[in-house]
Amino acid sequence: MSNVELQIESIINGSIRPQLKEHFGDVSFVSFKDQVVRIKFEGACKGCPSANTTLETVVKKTLVSEIPEIQDVIAVSEVSDELMSMARQILNRSKDKQ
Repeated sequence: MSNVELQIESIINGSIRPQLKEHFGDVSFVSFKDQVVRIKFEGACKGCPSANTTLETVVKKTLVSEIPEIQDVIAVSEVSDELMSMARQILNRSKDKQ
């Protein structure tokens, strides 16, 4: 893990995560590439209508102000393998009925 990635983890753990935990949310560091940090919201933050505001006013503002190498912070969402499997089954059933 690079020095910048260690700094990101430290800031997330020490400053950002405690703020999100107050509202039953959480965040995970996914990657840092091409001056862009990718994070994943978890807990109550996942799917929250205010997640974009939290991304801009808490996560991005904090990381960019602390680490000059960071140009942007984006949230990524991942679909679980289980959900993808269920979607395929539903689509296949629909196709079979036609």
